[in-house]
Amino acid sequence: MLSIQSVLSQQQSCTADSIKSWLIYLASDEMKGRANGTREIETVAKWLSTMYKRYRLEEIGGLTDYTQVYMLDNDDTFIHKNIIGYIPAKNESDNNGPFVLLTAHYDHIGVSHSPFQNDSIYNGADDNASGTVALLAIVKNLYDMDIQPECPIVFAAFSNEEIGLRGSSFFCESEVIPVQQIKININLEMLSHSDEYGKNKFYITGPDYSNFQDIIIDFNKDKDWKIENIGETIANMLFRMSDNYAFVTYANQLNICVPAHTISTSVGVGRHIHKLHDEIDLVDFDNMNRLVEYLTHLLIHLTSKDVVVQCK
Repeated sequence: MLSIQSVLSQQQSCTADSIKSWLIYLASDEMKGRANGTREIETVAKWLSTMYKRYRLEEIGGLTDYTQVYMLDNDDTFIHKNIIGYIPAKNESDNNGPFVLLTAHYDHIGVSHSPFQNDSIYNGADDNASGTVALLAIVKNLYDMDIQPECPIVFAAFSNEEIGLRGSSFFCESEVIPVQQIKININLEMLSHSDEYGKNKFYITGPDYSNFQDIIIDFNKDKDWKIENIGETIANMLFRMSDNYAFVTYANQLNICVPAHTISTSVGVGRHIHKLHDEIDLVDFDNMNRLVEYLTHLLIHLTSKDVVVQCK
């Protein structure tokens, strides 16, 4: 008979294999940079929906195939998609919230009109195939662990982040889940590099916006993961540049506050972000695998009713 530790080890190994194969797939030349409004991003949306079904996420808000459709600027020539599913709370009475929301954007910027060394595809391995794959790997981990959380966990993969947080903004405005019922939004972006700050390190954007950083510091007391201080200026700049900020903006319109932050392992500005060399060969799979395992347990921790997340 296999020990519990042996079973967990096998699950982690299986997840690591999945992370690698999924990331190679999303960042492949076949996906042509996952530009919005293309056949390739439609392929990715359908693939994500299939994976949500494989790991038994439930549909939410009357959506079919986990798919929230929307148009941009009343242009019906392409139907854009957010892919949304959730794990219900252990007690059915808690399924109306509060919600822990995990997000990532799956779009990128497509193909360059100025090829360099015969390469014209912005593969976007770090930005943001890595965040999309991390989100999906966490879904898989929770499925493998048969987790029944204290509050529902919602998973949302957004399109159109690259052109102004349009997918996440539509999600907020549609209120598939009431924004005021979001306990915290954790957005995953650029998680596959460790060369800037070293292994076992990540940063959060907008650290002074809520007590989320304090919660992580306490959670990390017996962990070997550390929060990197990237400086107030850049942390606040990046806070406004990814999908977490759509929740901040919409909540401000309602005169409420929603804790919403992005977790990343690299800044990448001037290095690989929106560069043709953001490819799979720069990925530190070992560090990313361990980060996904860590984030899985952090997410479970945040669903506890004893953990209070609040804006400052």
